Amino acid sequence: MTKFTKEQCGICTECVPQVGGGSGFTNCADAHAAETAGDKMPFTKEQLIDLTREDVEFWRERDELIPSMQTAMRLCQTEIALAALTAEPVMFCMEIGGTLDEQSVSDSQSIVSAWVEEWNNHDRSLGEPAYKTVALYRLPEVK
Repeated sequence: MTKFTKEQCGICTECVPQVGGGSGFTNCADAHAAETAGDKMPFTKEQLIDLTREDVEFWRERDELIPSMQTAMRLCQTEIALAALTAEPVMFCMEIGGTLDEQSVSDSQSIVSAWVEEWNNHDRSLGEPAYKTVALYRLPEVK
């Protein structure tokens, strides 16, 4: 059995000393969480879609084998998530300083992008452009 000194966290022997060590953390879990938070691998939208498709198939098979309200609800939930992830924009809108301009809407992204470029060229303030093109999506219908 390993004996830990006051200079070790008590959870692992590789931690920086927690008592008087100047790390600022009071326990190993906080120190490791802070250390690994930046190490989390990012994932892509495509990976999320693939995972959600797998979930849909899992719950569909489960609902066929053991039908229940719970499995039907889980299936519906994953189908809605997949529909939202794979949805195509139905329209495009110009955003001005975080607010959507309901007068500047089109089903053509290139038209709205041209308006955005024109307004950003006209308003040459410093910093990020004030005008942006935003895709608008239809929410999946829940039956």
